[in-house]
Amino acid sequence: MSTVREFKSDDIVDFNEDTALDLILATVKDTPSPRNRALFESLLRHLIGFVREARPTPQEWRTGLDFLKRTGQMCTELRDEFGLLDALLGTEMLVDIINRHRPENATPNSVLGPFFNPDAPRRPYLADITGDVPGEHVVLYGEVKSLDGKPIAGADVDIWQTDEDGKYDAQMPGEFNVNLRGKFTTDERGRYACVTVRAHHYDVPTDGTGGEMLRAMGRKAGRPAHIHLMIEAPGYDTVITEIFPTGDPLIGSDAGFGVRKRLIAPYLDATPADAERFSMPLPFLTMPFDFALVRS
Repeated sequence: MSTVREFKSDDIVDFNEDTALDLILATVKDTPSPRNRALFESLLRHLIGFVREARPTPQEWRTGLDFLKRTGQMCTELRDEFGLLDALLGTEMLVDIINRHRPENATPNSVLGPFFNPDAPRRPYLADITGDVPGEHVVLYGEVKSLDGKPIAGADVDIWQTDEDGKYDAQMPGEFNVNLRGKFTTDERGRYACVTVRAHHYDVPTDGTGGEMLRAMGRKAGRPAHIHLMIEAPGYDTVITEIFPTGDPLIGSDAGFGVRKRLIAPYLDATPADAERFSMPLPFLTMPFDFALVRS
């Protein structure tokens, strides 16, 4: 027959500012997973440390909780407000940098952003992804290779971007259509290519909690023009990255901390040879960009 220990008043430790951390840490000491226990302990140490240092009022604390609640309420299949906060706080980039120490010649990661759509349509080589969205046409093309320069056939190259007004398809007025995004499979030479439009810099969505946070901090909401890509291939580390066109006025002040020097590339005026190669009438722009993947 089990017995229940009888506690005496002298056994009780009052919860107060000095004892709070020890009492809270004691609640996770039996966490089965050592990794989860380490994560809980670190989180709690910083959380309790923040409260003790910042000394928020009850109203300030409730305001913070309400902020998190409203962030969750804004999330949909087409919009990830927590993902936006992750990028704006720099934590998305920092977590990736800590976990991926790639060689210098490997393509670096950048931010995923809140408008990734895992159900983007699969499209053939050199497909037009504009969906008749107006803008200056661009042929984005290149090769996916291993670090030793060998082409990687069968890699998935997921591409998505804004239109010339800085809007993603989910933000465009009217009935939702899948525009300016697509998933491509590299050929035997590791090649990918698509026809898109010139991207434009824009402000991140400021109608939600991300915008509230930026305004409270006195920060700008601008992101330089960019093209999002996710490259996946069996046996290789997945790359989530962006290409940033040279000369964009916001390239030095990205609200999402996503700009990396090796991800900056120019738009080029297409030549007659380009027109013949891509079977497109002049004028248009090209943006060549190759990717180097690391074996997993």
